[in-house]
Amino acid sequence: MQGNSHDHHEAVEHLDADAVCEPCGNVNPEGTLLCKTCGNNLRDQRVRRMQAGGSVASAEPKVSIGNIARGVLILFGIGTVLWTAFNVSTIEAWLLSGVQSVEAKGGNTVSPETFWTGPDAARYSELSTALEENPLTMEEAAIVPPGAPRPSLDGRYILKRTTESSVSPIGSAIVHSDGATCYFVAKLAGGTEIRGSAQRTSDTMLQAYNIGILDPDGTVMEAYGYAQVQPTGEIRCSGLFGEYERPASIVAIPVSSDGQPAAEPADTAPATPDKAALAAP
Repeated sequence: MQGNSHDHHEAVEHLDADAVCEPCGNVNPEGTLLCKTCGNNLRDQRVRRMQAGGSVASAEPKVSIGNIARGVLILFGIGTVLWTAFNVSTIEAWLLSGVQSVEAKGGNTVSPETFWTGPDAARYSELSTALEENPLTMEEAAIVPPGAPRPSLDGRYILKRTTESSVSPIGSAIVHSDGATCYFVAKLAGGTEIRGSAQRTSDTMLQAYNIGILDPDGTVMEAYGYAQVQPTGEIRCSGLFGEYERPASIVAIPVSSDGQPAAEPADTAPATPDKAALAAP
């Protein structure tokens, strides 16, 4: 009899403890009296909840902000690792050549603010104005790579994450070449402006050791990177930016060679509506 009474007493204790820990949100196995994560007394927790008028049933599991943050960081880390893994050979060659070039120049770098206030600011301002005066049209937003590289890099570009026509653009850019130097200005949808110059090191490779990024709040960051002209005509740009040198990649799809809308191929649909009408709200 005593044994049965003892067993019944243990069963009552077993049922008198919550499963979900309120302080940390951990879901404990049934019958646990102390939370296995933080040590909280689950039986005392239930008593307090009952005294406060809470439900007899255990509370629903809580979503831990810490767990969400850790998950986001893990996903970001995995994405960075995969990006690096697929581009490791190119990145190594770029970093090596970049170090050699900076050493050859005596380690000279420029402040990112110089693109807005320095001696070449007027050149970049002119490109920025040209970009503003030629906003994207709906047809240009759906543009795909031309199928072959152009003889000149000069002109306007649509900036996207991928080359798919269904993907929305994230901005536009304009390039003007002067010998082996390509000056560029890019404007992103959120208002960020990017200015810089790149050196052509081959027919398909460009390297930029000094880039300025101006956010709408006035923050200026520095960046550096490289670009590769693809056989299909688009330019794939990769680089590092900011104090912590975060990686970034983007695809620049050419629109024209002279800053004007590209002509429609002969086998495409009839001429599109007036550009001003498309740009109007």
